[in-house]
Amino acid sequence: MQNACPECAGDLTVFEDAAPWCGRCEWNLDAFAPVDGGWAARAVARLDRRAGFRAGRALVALGESAVSRRATAGFVVLVAVSVLLTAGLLVTAGIGVWLIATGRLLPPILLGGVLIGLAVLLRPRLGRLGHAVDGGWTLPADSAVAALVSRIADATGAPRPHVIVADLRWNASAAVVGLRRTRVLRLGVPLLLALDDQHQVAVIGHELGHLKHDDSLRTLVTMPARTVFGRLAQYTTLPPGDAVDRGLEGVLALAYSAVQLVMGTLSWLFWTLHLGLHLIGAAEQRRAEIHADLIAARAAGHRAALESLDVLALASRLS
Repeated sequence: MQNACPECAGDLTVFEDAAPWCGRCEWNLDAFAPVDGGWAARAVARLDRRAGFRAGRALVALGESAVSRRATAGFVVLVAVSVLLTAGLLVTAGIGVWLIATGRLLPPILLGGVLIGLAVLLRPRLGRLGHAVDGGWTLPADSAVAALVSRIADATGAPRPHVIVADLRWNASAAVVGLRRTRVLRLGVPLLLALDDQHQVAVIGHELGHLKHDDSLRTLVTMPARTVFGRLAQYTTLPPGDAVDRGLEGVLALAYSAVQLVMGTLSWLFWTLHLGLHLIGAAEQRRAEIHADLIAARAAGHRAALESLDVLALASRLS
């Protein structure tokens, strides 16, 4: 195995099963270990990771503009699409109600019920407090962790969470859920135990940064654009197997094959739209993470913020 970079002759870094890379010129840094699954799964994972790597490079090249709070073009597109989709769902539900209210025969009444059900299935979700705390333990307001969170929130100007939940995951997250917009902070006990005091401040500061910059609100107003087409792709995907696998013959086999063709095409189109909208919003999501990282650095210092990212990068191997 070569120990020098073929591009700049610098020393190569090797970590377990990862491909060697050069930290000086970033040669081969976009190479990733293969994932389990078929060729399609491997191709999608490879393209996804390389796209993420290119996006990271592009984000670094943006410089100070990456931390601007002005709405990006991608965010405006997502909001516009969300408004149109929300209006479409309301119209769909309204037509369903009208068909049920005015229908005298069973077919229009059933169609109205289907339209209302479709609108309900595709509606934006506000989240539920019960789901947000599921699988964890709510910490009392007078606990040491709650006191630490309050101190970090006061130091960074971030709002205090209404609920703090501890669980057994190697992760931490923040969300605003429900009609009352309850702020929930989840902290994984294994992750906190793996960090020293200053790194804990950095991780908590990062999550509070999401609350400070209203990332949940920005997510909510773009949710229809990011979820409707994905759900439609899921609902139009038929179970694997063809007519022969289901023991169909003759006209039934031909009809089922036709349904598969139509539904498969629709599912592919919906999935393509879903992927495209997520690609449009990717820059906005990366900016949200940068803003949260800046709050982490403000709370714990730049060195602690960077070192905590190293621990988080190893979380999948430690869990």
